[in-house]
Amino acid sequence: MHSLSKQAGTAVREYRKIRKMSLEQLARMIQKSRSTVAKYETGEISMDLDTLYEISQALNVPVEAFFAHLNTQKKAADTPKNIPEFFRQGYLYGYYRDGRNNTLNASLLKIGAVNGDNGNQFQASLYMNVKDWEHPYVCENTYLGTIEFHHILTSLNMSHRDTPLEHIMITIPENFSNTQVKMALFSGVSFRPFMPCALKMLFSQTLLASDDPLMKNLLINRDDIRKLKMYNIFTITQDW
Repeated sequence: MHSLSKQAGTAVREYRKIRKMSLEQLARMIQKSRSTVAKYETGEISMDLDTLYEISQALNVPVEAFFAHLNTQKKAADTPKNIPEFFRQGYLYGYYRDGRNNTLNASLLKIGAVNGDNGNQFQASLYMNVKDWEHPYVCENTYLGTIEFHHILTSLNMSHRDTPLEHIMITIPENFSNTQVKMALFSGVSFRPFMPCALKMLFSQTLLASDDPLMKNLLINRDDIRKLKMYNIFTITQDW
């Protein structure tokens, strides 16, 4: 029994149970027998790429969720030189404050492979409103797109995995200092209620507690209002 097949099967079982789905239900969705799916989960049968994709669609998680146990962090020597130091670990934790229900929402940003011939642009995925960090791919919203690095800023352009109409852009200004956190401006569309929106986000190299003093920077403050009145534009900087 190949250990990789067993570990992927274990992950499939975990996500199936999180989704409160029986073996029979998953088997029907991917048009396999119950016994075959059971053997996938124990690792007795290896899953090919097509099957992995079908299962990921049925469980509403990305294929990479089944291999999250692997150490996918790149060595510094293997990291492209044009990726700024802040992003080099390949993932970041994102936070924003939702005033509609007064909650702090946490997200996971993952940076993937280089995108085409543009050496500054990479594939990216954003898993928003994560409740359980043991299973971050089980989240409220998943966005897929690209992240592009420039000297003075980093920009993300992404669309919702299930409703492409929901397009977002995140801009992270550079502050040219070695810091573990950066502020960002999120702009997109809200569907509760439907309206264009913009808000402040904070990205961190490490997980932050909900009561971390840094979280106060996610609230709109007097300085934000002063700048809004001055420029008639909502903006953010790294001066905080």
